[in-house]
Amino acid sequence: MTPQEISIRLLGNLQQQLNDEEHEFHIDLKEVDLTDFFHALSNILPNYTYNKFTGNDLNNLEFNHFANQLVFQYIKTK
Repeated sequence: MTPQEISIRLLGNLQQQLNDEEHEFHIDLKEVDLTDFFHALSNILPNYTYNKFTGNDLNNLEFNHFANQLVFQYIKTK
């Protein structure tokens, strides 16, 4: 499965959370600071997931450095 295919599946789940008020984990963007939302989505959640899957204990800044390395690696392969 490609990164794009994984992203599409994850986005589908996120859209359900945002659109379905009956969803157990519904997020109402009118009640959320968008800076907090994007920080959670782009930094906290990926960092937590990475640490959980790998057993590492990177802080948010260390994970951001790792993520930048992934971006560079991905660009070089395309």
